[in-house]
Amino acid sequence: MFHHNNLSKVEFTWSMNNSLNKWCVGDDVKSALQKNWVASLACPVIGPNKNDGVVWPSSKTIETTLYAALNMFPTLNITTHEGLELLNNVFLTKSDDESAKLTWNHFLDEHSLSLVDNGNLPIFDISRVAMHATPMTTFLNDQSNQHIHRLIIKKFLLIFNRFQVKGS
Repeated sequence: MFHHNNLSKVEFTWSMNNSLNKWCVGDDVKSALQKNWVASLACPVIGPNKNDGVVWPSSKTIETTLYAALNMFPTLNITTHEGLELLNNVFLTKSDDESAKLTWNHFLDEHSLSLVDNGNLPIFDISRVAMHATPMTTFLNDQSNQHIHRLIIKKFLLIFNRFQVKGS
């Protein structure tokens, strides 16, 4: 219909537990996201205070976006080495711990890793990514990766901190 195969829907969870709480976020999305606590609630990676909000995005949001981006790498002539470097630049800051880097193991299954060893990336079915567990699902749900999770949340918040108004 749209001549695209990278379409996905964004999923949100609504909490009835917090629905009666006043959620003074501002007059619009921009002013709301200028507040650090609101931006942290909007982070699609599992955050420490996610359940404090009225609504939050599914971690599948970040997965489908990531795999759609990976599908674009071959068209843009981005090598697997450059792609992994790009992913680390997008999700982590330059000042983050050098040992806490993302690897292809965080995103790809065994078959896909064998393609990367040959310099190629597979094409991902975004609908399947949205509906089924992926290696990234495992990574995001694995409590042993809390350090990298915190670094990804830190980068997400830094993006919105650039636009904060003094006193927010």
